Amino acid sequence: MPKHSSQSFLIITSAFLLTVSFPKFSFGFLAWIALVPALTALARTKSKWEAFFVFYCVGFLFFFMSLEWLRHVTYFGWVFVAALYAVFFGLFGCLAFFLLRRDRFILSLIAVPAAWVVLEWIRTEMPVWAFGWNLLGYTQSHYLPIAQTAAIFGVYGLSFLIVLCNLTIWLLTASWPQAFERQRAFWRLGYTGLLILIVMLYGLNRLNQPQHDGKVVAVGVVQANIPQSQKWDAAYRAGIIEKYRRLSEFVVYSRPDLIVWPESSWPGILNRDSERHTIFEWVKEARIPFLMGSPYEEEGAVIGRQPKIFNSAYFINENGQLLNRYDKMRLVPFGEFVPFAQFFSWFGLEKYAYSLGVGDFSPGDSPAVFQLETKSGVRHPDAARVPFSFSSLICFEDTFPSLARKMVRAGAEFLVVLTNDAWFGTSAAPYQHLQASILRAIEEGVPVVRAANTGVSGFISSKGKVLSRVENQYGFDTWVAGGLTHSILLSHPPTFYARQGHLFPMGCLAILLLIFVSLRFFPPKN
Repeated sequence: MPKHSSQSFLIITSAFLLTVSFPKFSFGFLAWIALVPALTALARTKSKWEAFFVFYCVGFLFFFMSLEWLRHVTYFGWVFVAALYAVFFGLFGCLAFFLLRRDRFILSLIAVPAAWVVLEWIRTEMPVWAFGWNLLGYTQSHYLPIAQTAAIFGVYGLSFLIVLCNLTIWLLTASWPQAFERQRAFWRLGYTGLLILIVMLYGLNRLNQPQHDGKVVAVGVVQANIPQSQKWDAAYRAGIIEKYRRLSEFVVYSRPDLIVWPESSWPGILNRDSERHTIFEWVKEARIPFLMGSPYEEEGAVIGRQPKIFNSAYFINENGQLLNRYDKMRLVPFGEFVPFAQFFSWFGLEKYAYSLGVGDFSPGDSPAVFQLETKSGVRHPDAARVPFSFSSLICFEDTFPSLARKMVRAGAEFLVVLTNDAWFGTSAAPYQHLQASILRAIEEGVPVVRAANTGVSGFISSKGKVLSRVENQYGFDTWVAGGLTHSILLSHPPTFYARQGHLFPMGCLAILLLIFVSLRFFPPKN
């Protein structure tokens, strides 16, 4: 930690405020001031390396505390993830150090938040190591009037606004002793406050827009609550299958158009399982299509000496026929595959590298859009069946805005998230994961259905409202078993974000490049 105890206190305070802005604490309002102590520490640094170190420490402590649930899988991975992604905080410290030393109004209010957005964007979308968990904008997932701005700018727009607010408050506190600087800081605060007011008015207007009549689809979700220690244990196999059957029978009574099971819900590789006929017979008997998660082994395909296996979602129609399958495209590093396995083999560390993970899957190569027909919401028994389409995201794929957008652009009218968060015990992980689903719903303007093994399973409207969730009589929604059916409305025009995608972070990158070029060729006279 930095030498001065005051610097250490400021760093720890920022990391603490950021952590409690996320679940389970969910004090999202604290995100608007969480970076002020770190910016104060940054102002006391004398080099870009000191600035890097200050924000690196903030990032490391934040990830270490907010991702503590990783310890349930691997202690090494817990520390490794915190150390790796804290680099993005450190890089922000360097950029902020450089930009805040230029006495230009436009730099302080635009370039610094833009730098944060660009770094979050890279962290979320980069190949192999992408990790879009706990983006700053997710802290506003339950403050729906503010969160609606994601329909235009994505979650990155929320992050920009939060950093801008932190920066404005810090500039005000830093300039308070000097009357002239204090006056300028008040102007900045006024501009920022006006922008936040505009965002809130837009959000309230969007939330109050009437729901137009359109296609209504009833979806049933099953949350079986299978502990991770039992999922692949042969001794529990029959009990797991029976539990899913009984919960599904409960959901069938409400006659949904689709029933959804979570990720890896079938205790085996379905297409290689001698008992796979059981599920197809159930579906045929229920006369309701199923979407369920299970690994898929590709016949005759091998990687090295191992069969080629995918983490998949199977779509079975009401006649008990497998119509389509989606193979997970974004795999968890060291959880579902070992990145750069050849590199580890060069140093004789391949066995150790594989010991960090829980599987060795292959990635899928394209999204899948599933087609269905429904008579939900249609009163006349002879009315024509209404077609609809949807896509599935598996596990942490809903933390990738670009993947969700790709599926909606391909024709999905709603998204289904299949996940298994049983790995992480009674931690904040399921609720942090839920935040990502909420933002994907707002960004794309489509409902999101979640089926999670141990929770949170439920339904999210196209405006980010959690409509209902599987819970017990005491209101607990994780580590409980149950089933739930809910009707979702599909008729929504595409959002600006769904049409234009990452226009905002790309614009932030362009602004940064323009500023750096201008400073290179037109440096300040002082």
